[in-house]
Amino acid sequence: MSENKEPRISFNDSGEVRPATKTVRLNSSKSRFAQTKKIKEEFEKQAQDIHSKKEGYQYEAIQLGQEFNKFINRKTLSKNKGPLEKTFETELINKLIDYAIRVNNDEHERYDGMGSVALITLLYNTIIKMKDNQNNLEYSLRLLEKKVIELESKIKPEEKND
Repeated sequence: MSENKEPRISFNDSGEVRPATKTVRLNSSKSRFAQTKKIKEEFEKQAQDIHSKKEGYQYEAIQLGQEFNKFINRKTLSKNKGPLEKTFETELINKLIDYAIRVNNDEHERYDGMGSVALITLLYNTIIKMKDNQNNLEYSLRLLEKKVIELESKIKPEEKND
């Protein structure tokens, strides 16, 4: 049975042998490894840009916070404020709002609303400082009232004797 079979021949085998080439030229621009290198470089550039932007936000937040605290700590009465002072207040408020909006709209922020959170935190800290200041003023007022009552009580008996 196996005597009648012909030997197997590959359909690619034409019987001729091709000479070996000395160099093989490959186009590396189409290589997936070259593309991953380009993607990695772009990713690192984007990461660096985002990091720089966040550092800029932090620096700006610190500057605005210091400016706001200086403003809050001023001892100027409202009736003594001039147009320059009022313009400064408006500009500072606008800067704070612009900062909050820019951070809120940044798609690379980890959480939505971080600009608003920063602004609210600044305001809460200010409220706490103002509450502490008010408590100190009330305490001082109570001490003064007690001293006035003591002095009045000392003066009134002396008036009766005269």
